[in-house]
Amino acid sequence: MEAYEDLLADLNGLLNTNPKNVHALRQRGAIYCAIGNYKESLTDLNKSLKIETNNTFALRNRGKVFYKLGKYDEASADFNNSLEIESNNAFITNDKEIYSMIDKYEQAFSNYTKLLEIDPNDVFTLKNRGATCRVLGKCEEWLLYFKTPFDINPSNKWELGDNGEIYLKNGKYYEALANLNKSLEIEPNNIDALKIRGETFYMMGKYDEAFKDLNLILKIEPNNSFALRIRGTIYQFLMKHEESLADLNESLGISPNNVLALRHRGITYRIMYKYNESLADLNKLQEIEPNYIFTRFDQGLIYSKMDKNEKSLVNLNKFLKNCPNDFDAFLRRGDVYYAMDKYNESSADYNKALEILNKLIEIDFNNAFVLYNRGDVYRSLSKYDKALEDMNKSLAINPNHIFALASRGVIYRSLKKYEEALEDLNKVLKKDPNCAWTLAMKGATYYNMEKYEEAFTFLEKSLEIHPYDFFGMDYFERNIDPSRMDLFNYHLNTDWNMDDNLYWGCDVEECEYWDRDVEFATSTEITLGTEVCDECNQPCAQIWVILTKWCQPCNSSRFQNKNWTSNNTKIDDFIQKLQLAADRPYKVIEWIPFNRLRLVKYMTKGGFGSVFSAIWQDGQIRGWDIDDQKWIRVGIQSVALKTINNPTDPISDLLKEIESNIQVVDDPHFIRCLGITQDSKTHNYMMVMEYATSGSLRAYMNANDMDVNEKGRQLWAISKGLYNLHEKNLIHQDFHPGNLLLINGFLSISDFGLCKQENQKSKSKTEKIFGVLPYIAPEVLSGEEYTMASDIYSFGIIACELITGYPPYYKIPHNRNLALKICQGSRPKIPSEVPKIMVRLIEECWDADPKKRPTSKQLFTIINKWLMIDDPHFIRCLGITQDSKTHNYMMVMEYATSGSLRAYMNANDMDVNEKGRQLWAISKGLYNLHEKNLIHQDFHPGNLLLINGFLSISDFGLCKQENQKSKSKTEKIFGVLPYIAPEVLSGEEYTMASDIYSFGIIACELITGYPPYYKIPHNRNLALKICQGSRPKIPSEVPKIMVRLIEECWDADPKKRPTSKQLFTIINKWLMSRAFDKFILPTSTLPSYKLHPEAIYTSRLFDTTSSKPVNASNFMKTLSKSIKSTSEDLCKVSKSVRFSELLGRLTN
Repeated sequence: MEAYEDLLADLNGLLNTNPKNVHALRQRGAIYCAIGNYKESLTDLNKSLKIETNNTFALRNRGKVFYKLGKYDEASADFNNSLEIESNNAFITNDKEIYSMIDKYEQAFSNYTKLLEIDPNDVFTLKNRGATCRVLGKCEEWLLYFKTPFDINPSNKWELGDNGEIYLKNGKYYEALANLNKSLEIEPNNIDALKIRGETFYMMGKYDEAFKDLNLILKIEPNNSFALRIRGTIYQFLMKHEESLADLNESLGISPNNVLALRHRGITYRIMYKYNESLADLNKLQEIEPNYIFTRFDQGLIYSKMDKNEKSLVNLNKFLKNCPNDFDAFLRRGDVYYAMDKYNESSADYNKALEILNKLIEIDFNNAFVLYNRGDVYRSLSKYDKALEDMNKSLAINPNHIFALASRGVIYRSLKKYEEALEDLNKVLKKDPNCAWTLAMKGATYYNMEKYEEAFTFLEKSLEIHPYDFFGMDYFERNIDPSRMDLFNYHLNTDWNMDDNLYWGCDVEECEYWDRDVEFATSTEITLGTEVCDECNQPCAQIWVILTKWCQPCNSSRFQNKNWTSNNTKIDDFIQKLQLAADRPYKVIEWIPFNRLRLVKYMTKGGFGSVFSAIWQDGQIRGWDIDDQKWIRVGIQSVALKTINNPTDPISDLLKEIESNIQVVDDPHFIRCLGITQDSKTHNYMMVMEYATSGSLRAYMNANDMDVNEKGRQLWAISKGLYNLHEKNLIHQDFHPGNLLLINGFLSISDFGLCKQENQKSKSKTEKIFGVLPYIAPEVLSGEEYTMASDIYSFGIIACELITGYPPYYKIPHNRNLALKICQGSRPKIPSEVPKIMVRLIEECWDADPKKRPTSKQLFTIINKWLMIDDPHFIRCLGITQDSKTHNYMMVMEYATSGSLRAYMNANDMDVNEKGRQLWAISKGLYNLHEKNLIHQDFHPGNLLLINGFLSISDFGLCKQENQKSKSKTEKIFGVLPYIAPEVLSGEEYTMASDIYSFGIIACELITGYPPYYKIPHNRNLALKICQGSRPKIPSEVPKIMVRLIEECWDADPKKRPTSKQLFTIINKWLMSRAFDKFILPTSTLPSYKLHPEAIYTSRLFDTTSSKPVNASNFMKTLSKSIKSTSEDLCKVSKSVRFSELLGRLTN
């Protein structure tokens, strides 16, 4: 630096004498560039180039300055100009680094080629051209160019070290070590050689040897940032995150802008679930090196961990655009697609990663790192045998590769080879006893072995080390009460397309704003009708969602044999009273010993008490096992524990809240109470509640960018829950986003501590109120009685927050002044871009006059209308037009991009899952149609259209209202003959049951792959045969339970067919259980077929027949055989009943 200062002093003197001294300007500009004074450098170089326009020295140095300032186009222009002037100038052509950073690798390669034409043995140029070959993916040329300089001077320690580095970068680790070892024999403390060998050992997974070299470097040079960075990275791989952070922090203290150190610290933060810190490092990295493409890769991984899959895809796509052969990026993007349920895209990415890895293995079949990664891809593809083979090979080469051992342990677990899995995981833990992920995986393996005590032991250890939301905790949080999940799915699978136009599509003036006559069912209980108790032979309940019987008299007698106590008579009596009255399993409240609760962890503190999370080892009761004479239980279940703050009478408050909860226990819009426990240390009694996996609505809004669809669904769920609560004559009194919890994305109302009956009036005007101030109605703030209208006010504030994204009154203190302002009419500001119809709804909810607010029923009615205004299961009519030539009027419809279901089936081999999804969509669409009291009357695959793979019903030309009866018996009918019900062919009225018949024929075609009656003419003879009981043949390989469903749909007696609601219910159950492979035959297993020339699948007119519909003589015999259930049958039904009898008529 002193030398530069002396030179600058001399040059300043020259330029003071002669400001236009071009040589001095160039030299001073170059010095300023070297010491980082880029603006001064640019000023001098610009002046010199005005005097001498084509001076290559000035152009080259200005190019460097532009590069340092991030002006890559200007840098490239200066370098290209200098090359045109003086193409053989070695100083110009050797600027490989700059060309690389501005993505001019081909230009750099061309420059080195020109130089080698001048001097073929120039070592420096050969090495740089080799490095350029590496960037361009020319591996063979890369090695060739690096061997040549080594051949020229094989004993030079610098060439030995450099050649070792080249082998290292090309994955030739053993060749690298040979060169580096020779170099270090000549000079044992050569820092550069030690650095490269340490990195080589690190790349080979030989961490102990790497540590020796790196520690020696740090002994010689304690502030060597390279050694600190590599050692920090190795600690990261060993899951020693604190040590990793310490080294990386120290490395960045020395070199704050080191790209790799920032990247690896960001990765360490990511592994530690510190996503914000990780993103901060990556953002800084991006500022320093905007073209460092690996930042995109790391950002993609972080966003995927944060469940922001769309953002993850954007970053991974940008990375792959620049690095199209990065197998790891394909693997990670495949994981993201899998998380988004895009299985085809996921599989394509996994296979692309596999293709790249296979090519790498052809080059070096003994590369342990590549074998490990290929094994990991096979694992993602569920090809566990191949995955195991690769992991075994990798570990044979490098037995101590910690990731390969861990991955092989996971593979063994997937193959149910639990002992082998434990052996590998123990080896990992021997090297790193505090690896939280491995401890959790070991716990999960014990869980699979049904060794629950050991499972909990290792899970608890993992959480002690790593108290974040990671695999171990997630593993158990997935064990949600199955009855709850089925109730969720029953509601959630109404699909709404709430794009901006639809969401706000109602005309404010013409909208039927409040529909006071619509009736809604508030009961969400789904039963399978009445069964007979296997013990007392008396009628009992059969609960569909959990497929168990519940006999209240028998179970009450069992509950009377009390073998537990809470050591509090009041609590004991309360629990037993509820148990004896429980007519459904989810109405049972239990005493839960505290020692049956594991992993108790403090979560938060609310207004009425503290909340903890825990794992209940037993889970709630589902039914009674007659054979084993014990309760059937859910098993391991995540729960929340809530204490009561009241110091005077906490038990009364606790029981009062449970009493309110019991009144809504059968509704999924409310968090259920499961029992009572007592903290063994504090002796406080606690409610045991369902665990909200996604936290509160407030936390969810803070953590997620909710789109219009999701906001609409949550608004609907809040309004539905509030309506159901009010229908039970209950007022919540503490209604705000903190008490709206989400279980797997489904919103439920919680915290009934203040809940009261509507007719439960206060004795005097209230002086003290309790709640969250922004959500409390003004009349309550004024001391008036809390009413249902007060809950509506709270809903209005919540709706404003949900729609706008802004918490109410977030800019001002929540104190007495705010309470006064609310009473004086102050309300949260609604942005102008919120559509007027939503503004109107919100403003009516928070009207100062409670009588002017809508009721919860009116509220739910209008929101339900908004959501149902466009059912995606039906093709929309967009308008009417007139042909300018024919003058015919025409409907303008949505365009079905994938054509009809018939065309789609003819063109595609549909797998089991796709068939299942389409069967579900057909049943859902038909159910929705029938719920609107409409009958289709022309239901066949030609009228089932697909838009981007989503199936919708079309052609409502024959559609009619259910109560729209014909005046006389029909003589002419219209439709596609194979799908017309026999009673319609006989001239009877078309009913909803006739649509069900059509569904049965469609289902048979979809499942088997064969169109109905494809071998014979579709004429009057076929109509007669159908009436006489002829039905399409179902191949013997179609599972019996599916045969049974289809045959019930096409029963000759319309009254014996299931309803569309029953049909959708059972198919929805199959879909939610992911069990279609048990019920459906994939098309690819079927032979091709040839249609009869008179087999016509378009709608046309037919004459009715006089034949009375009957079933074929073997129909009931076939049905009886098909009813035989197996242990695999999801429904586990009695062989003496039909589906329709089993499902019962669900409550409308």
